[in-house]
Formats: sequence, structure tokens, C-alpha cells
Amino acid sequence: MNKIKRLKQLPLKASNYAILASVIGFELVIVAIYLGSILLTGVPYPPFDMNGQMTIPSFLQAFYLFAIGLIALILFVTERRSKQPPSSGFKLAIAILLLYATLDEIFELHLQLDNWFSVLGKGDWMGIYLGVFSIAPMVWYKDVCKLWRVYRQETLIVLLGLTLLIVGGLGAELFKGWFRLIVGLLFKHDFILFFADKVRVAIEEFSELLGETLILYATFLFLKKRRRRRLLFARSSG
Repeated sequence: MNKIKRLKQLPLKASNYAILASVIGFELVIVAIYLGSILLTGVPYPPFDMNGQMTIPSFLQAFYLFAIGLIALILFVTERRSKQPPSSGFKLAIAILLLYATLDEIFELHLQLDNWFSVLGKGDWMGIYLGVFSIAPMVWYKDVCKLWRVYRQETLIVLLGLTLLIVGGLGAELFKGWFRLIVGLLFKHDFILFFADKVRVAIEEFSELLGETLILYATFLFLKKRRRRRLLFARSSG
């Protein structure tokens, strides 16, 4: 009686794919403008600077993070007594982490951590963030398992998005020294070295954008399926 039943997975509508493709297409346009402006002028066009603060790419990432965090917070407030997964603690933790990440994306708080905490060295923020990413699945293991059983399609998309975020985002940041070393060994022309580093930045930022896009997309699929579950439950109860 108390077991959570999985709903039959519905095929994704063409309209869903079209919206997702349109958003990803816009993100690719941002990459093209960023790299194209560097090729033409030697500097990125300021509003589309993918390595800048308070630019269109950074505000777009902040919007994605804020939207997911706000949805988690609304679910936490409105579903306090709900027995559907995930738990209230999980939803609150996601809301807090992502609303912080929104501020971090806009104001680059991670770059100030070593100034605020004397025990931290430059770049130690990556260890902190990786630690949070590593610990979270273990702390909320039961919630993740329940989500996998009930919302498998959505959970898969979220996992893909997280992989892009971690590998493309933090991974590119962690190995940028090796990247610069390898490129430096292969090429000697200053502009090629300079542009190659900008391509690395574009890959890093696009991976983060794409990962966040997929997670937000999965969140909306999750909300649609959750509403369908409520309607089915209401009909069966009536």
C-alpha cells in the first residue's frame, strides 16, 4: 500500500524537444558571438563575454539556477506534508544550494572565499565545491533512489546535466594548467595560444550552460509528471 508506483514513461512531445533545441541554439549563438568577436577584434564583445561578470551568459546561468532553486523552495513550502519523493530536507537543501549558486554566478563569490577565510588558499574553492558535490548524493541517497524509481526519465536527464556541469565546468577549471601546457608545446604563435585559451573558456561555460539547461528542462518534466500523479490520485480517491 505504501509503495511508490512508477508511472508509465511518456514519450517526450515534439514541442518539448523544440523548446529545448531553441534554448541550446541560443546558447550556441552566445558561443559564436564570443569567439567570433575575439577573432575579429582580439577582445570579446563585452555583453557576451563568457568569462566576464554580469554579462548575458552569466545572467542566463544565474536565471537557470534561480529558477530551479525557486521551484525547489516552492515545493518545500507547499508540500511539507507530502509523502511523495523527494523529502522536505532534500528540497530545502537544493533550494539553499542553488540560490547561493545564483549569487555566486552573478557576483563570483567563490573568488572571494580566500579573502574571507584566511585558511583558504587561492583556488581552494574548487575543493570545497567538489566536496559538496561528492557528499550530497551520499547524504540524500534514499531520496535519489526514490526519484530514480518514480521519475527515472527526469533523473537521467538531471544526471546528464550534472555530469556536464562537473566534467565541463569544474573539470575544465581544474585542468586548465595542463591544457595551456599542451597547447604551448604544440603551438608557438601568441594569438593561437590566446585564442585556444578562449576556446577552453567557451567549452567550460557552454558545458555549464548546457548542464543547467538540461536540469531545468528535467525539472519542468518532473513538475508535469507530478501534476499528473496528483490528478490520477484525486480520481482514484474520488
